[in-house]
Amino acid sequence: MKTFVIILTALFLTSHLSSTAQTDTTKTEPYLKALEALQKKDTISAITLLKESVKQENDAQSYFELAKLISRKKTDANLNEAAEYLDRAIMLDPNNVEYPLLLASVREELFYVSRLNQIDRERAFNQYKKILELDPKNAEALYNLGRLNVEEFLKYHRGEVKTVKNRALNPVQRATMFRGRSSLLYETQNEFDNTRGNFVVLEYEGYAKEGFDAAEKYLFEAIKQDPNLEKSYCELSKLHIYNNTPEKAIPIWNSIQNKNLSKDAHLYLAMLYYMTKQFDKSSEEFENAISLMGFEEKENFTFNSAKLILKPKFDDELNTLSRSQLEKYIEKYWDKSNPLNLSKENVRLLEHYYRVAYANIFFSNVHYKIVGWKTDRGEVLIRYGQPLDKYRYLFQLVEEFYGQPPTEVWDYGNKVLAFIDPTRINNYMFAQPWTAIVPMNTHDEVISLRQTKPDEYIPKFEGPVFDLSYKAYQFASTNKTQTDVFVAYGVNFLDSTTSKEKFADGYDVGLFMFDNNFNKKFDYRKTCTSLNQSQEYLVNTLEMTLYPQTGNLALEMIRKKDKGVTSYHGKYNVRNFSSNELALGDVVLATNVETSREIIGSIKRKEISVLPNPAKTFGKEDKLYLYYEIYNLKPSTNNLTDFEQKITIQKKEEGGVLNSILSVVGLDKEGKKVALTSKYQTQEKDPQMYLQLDMSKYEPGEYLITVSIKENATGKEVSSQTEINWQ
Repeated sequence: MKTFVIILTALFLTSHLSSTAQTDTTKTEPYLKALEALQKKDTISAITLLKESVKQENDAQSYFELAKLISRKKTDANLNEAAEYLDRAIMLDPNNVEYPLLLASVREELFYVSRLNQIDRERAFNQYKKILELDPKNAEALYNLGRLNVEEFLKYHRGEVKTVKNRALNPVQRATMFRGRSSLLYETQNEFDNTRGNFVVLEYEGYAKEGFDAAEKYLFEAIKQDPNLEKSYCELSKLHIYNNTPEKAIPIWNSIQNKNLSKDAHLYLAMLYYMTKQFDKSSEEFENAISLMGFEEKENFTFNSAKLILKPKFDDELNTLSRSQLEKYIEKYWDKSNPLNLSKENVRLLEHYYRVAYANIFFSNVHYKIVGWKTDRGEVLIRYGQPLDKYRYLFQLVEEFYGQPPTEVWDYGNKVLAFIDPTRINNYMFAQPWTAIVPMNTHDEVISLRQTKPDEYIPKFEGPVFDLSYKAYQFASTNKTQTDVFVAYGVNFLDSTTSKEKFADGYDVGLFMFDNNFNKKFDYRKTCTSLNQSQEYLVNTLEMTLYPQTGNLALEMIRKKDKGVTSYHGKYNVRNFSSNELALGDVVLATNVETSREIIGSIKRKEISVLPNPAKTFGKEDKLYLYYEIYNLKPSTNNLTDFEQKITIQKKEEGGVLNSILSVVGLDKEGKKVALTSKYQTQEKDPQMYLQLDMSKYEPGEYLITVSIKENATGKEVSSQTEINWQ
């Protein structure tokens, strides 16, 4: 499995004798024959001939080439043999930096092959430093010292060690209580808090800072010596991504002269741009990276990682789909999850790519064939994103926990998950109460979460998020099979988050409707550039005509000046007015109704303009109108419709009882509501109704206003309700 984790050893361990395949009369006959054998891809003969060459000549070059060939097979014995040959080559030719470079990479491989070779990593460190003594400008050595210090930073950042135990609390006994059962969320949180608070901890942040500073020093120097050494830029990017300082890494890429970047470079840039909310650039870089991936990596990055989110909750549904149907299903999933249709980029999909890339960079280990997105931490990251906080417990000094594996804790606020690294190769697994120093049953909890909450996403936008008042109203359309839907929004310029100054450059607004399968049924976008400078409260109304359906409605806005965003998405049911039964449209609370002129931003219904108040907040100085429409009234014998209208005003509190009644209209029989009843006769079967209410004598509070229509001829009754905040 290919991965984009940068590993030095590939440079040396995949090289072979063809790099020096040239006629050289100073070389031994076995050496020259070894070259010929390699051209025929006969590695076994080449090794035999090179061993014969070192017997005859004892030359550094033969030792070096022999070490390259033997180190390809990454066993402990082969790598140690290669290291011996390289030591001899260095003794014979101490000024050739190729030899210690390869020796350092072999030492690193030994470190990964066996835990008995822990000292070999330090030996690799020292070899790179010796190279700089020979050649202070050696970019490869500088890069590798930087890379190893990046690893030091990653290991120790947010790391802790428990040093003193409070005898009043025994987490081991507590862990035993949890054995064999899943911990509930509040129990997990409490156990986590108690365990953390019951020990004195020594933080490793000092070591982390040393690693960070050294990594920057070496990597910047490597770039100075070789501006096209792309992997130095990648390591610096990794450093700042993990440190959550992406803005410091982006300018570094301006130094690179070769603009034909690799897949890895595009991925790092995509992540940096995403973290700094430059979504257009991030999308472009992710597309570039994906286009350079091989089939298997692309399949995992774009397709299989998405399936991970959908399993196991949607397994039954997914198993019935063909490959093409599943691809469409995933595409619809991303469309449904997109929090901002006004943007050209699907920021939810960008978040997913960021999560997969992060998992592959920080959780992979090519030495052990560990693929980041497939790990336990990778799954959690892809499902729920970055936690609010992370803690890592490293070497335990408390007697009861001595020898316990490193433990990493992710705190999401609403859940806490723990991982352990039993093999100490940075392959963290779900913790169980008896396996980790923190007694949490993350293993069982994740099994439950996969079903109940397969993913979690808090939208990220380029600018600040602000709130708007909005309200949707529905009326019968002229085509009775359809419904007119009006969505009104209000901008309060007196609010600091939505001040007139913030809207000075205008805004984009969008209204979207999707069916339950997330097929788009309505798409309206408009750019508004001018404002009425005398307004304190801007009201505008958007209209769409739809067939009755249940689906998803979205109202979105992006300010031009600061990229501020508001985005409201939710289930929405479009009513059906097509029958001939008595029906009532939605009640509109309005600040003005005009029949002689059209009001800007209003709901236009035939000759009537209604300026709604989507905030539904009115004061004593405001005019308050009710507007609604009645449909399918039946005429009586005199061809006139005969109906009774009842308007009820009820305090919105327990029991609906008014604290005081100061209106001219009276109480109902229970003394709980204020009702105004009127009788009408009209020639219209679908009359438009509006009236002005006087609530000046009401005390402040929240009220329910109900309009009820009773058809006297048939006795049928319909009603519609709205809320009002009276101040």
